[in-house]
Amino acid sequence: MLYKIKQLADEFNLEFEGDENYEVDSVASISKTNANSVIFLNEKIYIIT
Repeated sequence: MLYKIKQLADEFNLEFEGDENYEVDSVASISKTNANSVIFLNEKIYIIT
């Protein structure tokens, strides 16, 4: 099942910037992602700005 990233952000009351129509199909670890995965980062070292 695909979810729009904006739907997830709204559901969990999160801030979101970007393509609201991007579709997500899974939550994955950083080493096991696919094109439609979302990951959780808890260290700033992984964030590229």
